[in-house]
Amino acid sequence: MLKRRSIGRNYGHYGGAEAVVFLPEGKTVAGVVRDVVENALRGAGYRIVDPGSAESSGALKLKAIINDYWGWSAAGSRFRQNIQLSLLGDWPLENEYLDRVRSQTTIENFWFPKDSWKALFEKSNPDFRVKLNELLC
Repeated sequence: MLKRRSIGRNYGHYGGAEAVVFLPEGKTVAGVVRDVVENALRGAGYRIVDPGSAESSGALKLKAIINDYWGWSAAGSRFRQNIQLSLLGDWPLENEYLDRVRSQTTIENFWFPKDSWKALFEKSNPDFRVKLNELLC
């Protein structure tokens, strides 16, 4: 279960790995990415239905493959996160860029490195949602 929650690695000022960063208990990378993708689809005017529901009959299907969802720190003060997904489905979009949607977010925080991870992921998920909205609209 820890592997499903690991989201980054903290490196100190001299480049040595210090610790792996995890999502809070009860959250997984797949769940976080699902929320981001669903919010982006809703923002682009799509309606989300559960696969087994009566509403799903005839609905377009979408599969999101997480290729990268990882953060790291450089010199203890610069924090980055990459997100990369492949969105596969039978939908009528003509945007070839949906097979590799990428985003990288960087923040700098010299004073509160423990708070930086939370700030990074609070910024990177909306950044990725905006990128998806641009591609979906």
